[in-house]
Amino acid sequence: MILCELCKQQPSTLHLTEITNGVKKELHLCAKCANQKGITFQSHFSLPDFLGGQAETPQAKSKKLPGVQCPHCEITYAQFRQVGRLGCPKDYAVFRKMLFPFIERIHGSVQHTGKVPSRASESDPAAASARAMAALRRKLSNAIEREAYEEAAQVRDEIRRLEEQTPQE
Repeated sequence: MILCELCKQQPSTLHLTEITNGVKKELHLCAKCANQKGITFQSHFSLPDFLGGQAETPQAKSKKLPGVQCPHCEITYAQFRQVGRLGCPKDYAVFRKMLFPFIERIHGSVQHTGKVPSRASESDPAAASARAMAALRRKLSNAIEREAYEEAAQVRDEIRRLEEQTPQE
């Protein structure tokens, strides 16, 4: 148990870390001393608040939120941002333009690469194709990170060929 660095009586409940010019400085305070110093903090994590903050795109900050509403569940984009949860599966299509930047910021991509269950049969062509595609996407990502653009272009072309051969649902 770490005691408060100011009063040295109460256990510290707030741990602040500041890194300035590569120098790390930590401060451990109890709630009372933190309050006296004017440091406020939330003691709970709110998923809707987090998601609502992530949905705050530069476009949404500079413009009024669009008045788009889902015809099926009647949720608006503003309601989604407030609650942090969509109303129905059709909302992905209705709010597509607004959700893509949000999804890309959280996941790094809007393209789902998926996973293949480990128990999938080796002889299953769909599972083999999905495994090959996942491996190629990892290879492409690594090539881009290494700035090996010629290799990345070859892998990209290989992915396209495999996508053309794979029947779409």
